[in-house]
Amino acid sequence: GFLLIGLYSARLLFFATKGIVFANPFSKEISARKKFQSWVYIAFYICLGFSLVTGALIALGPDSYEDAIEPYHKLSIYWLLTYIALHVFGIMTAEFGKGKGLISKMISGDKD
Repeated sequence: GFLLIGLYSARLLFFATKGIVFANPFSKEISARKKFQSWVYIAFYICLGFSLVTGALIALGPDSYEDAIEPYHKLSIYWLLTYIALHVFGIMTAEFGKGKGLISKMISGDKD
């Protein structure tokens, strides 16, 4: 959990210094698919942040917080599984559609 907090913080720092790597969902110039992708990414980062904060409070906060926070922290596995399912579905849809070779590009790091 603490490693994830460090990685999450590094990602937020990257966003702050280099810019966000997904489209603005409020833009009128992007497709509905791109808007959906952007909203999924935003939901992912918000939910992951919530999960990390609640986990840190359980681990480091007063014992009185644990009983109140733990049920919400345990529920976080459901949003994570939902995100993973959406992510795999999106990758497979792209792989078998217009984005042929996407999985190979992700593994090799090829940008073309």
